[in-house]
Amino acid sequence: MAEGQRQAEKGEKEPDFKTSLVIRTVTRLMLPFLIMFGLNIIVHGHLTPGGGFQGGVVVGAAFILIGLAFNKEEGRRAAPDEGVKVVISSGLFIYILVGLIGICAGYNFLANRCISFPPFGELGELFGGGTLFWINIGVGLAVCGVAIGLFYAFLEEKRDAAYYKKIKRPDTKRRLRDRVSKDIAE
Repeated sequence: MAEGQRQAEKGEKEPDFKTSLVIRTVTRLMLPFLIMFGLNIIVHGHLTPGGGFQGGVVVGAAFILIGLAFNKEEGRRAAPDEGVKVVISSGLFIYILVGLIGICAGYNFLANRCISFPPFGELGELFGGGTLFWINIGVGLAVCGVAIGLFYAFLEEKRDAAYYKKIKRPDTKRRLRDRVSKDIAE
């Protein structure tokens, strides 16, 4: 039985587009590696090239790939709006909290002078970056959520009702009358 017939029996609608089996299979195989690679970039951002922004984009691109390889509904199931908002909010919360802890410790906002900031570690080790470790995590979460949110916002773009209120086109009779009067005036 074809997949379209199974969907029709279940009452599901046909997806807008369908990609090839190869693309869907490669996406399923690569998805965990993309997410792990992005998390690795975020976590090691204070030691190696990369950081929160770059890692957040890679993790966000992994979730965007679901929407591209399968369809918009599958992508929305993998990254629902509420989850995206929680990821963005938690990233911003971590970022601001680290800055406020620096202020409470007597330094500037987001100053990395508190090397003994938890988790403790030696300088040059994974947990030895002080506040940079936590800043990268906050930035990575926020960027990941914003990338996913922007992609699906552009994908599902609809004109706002205010847009239609601004543009008031005259009806057809008025346009014809204006055109005739313009021709007579010339």
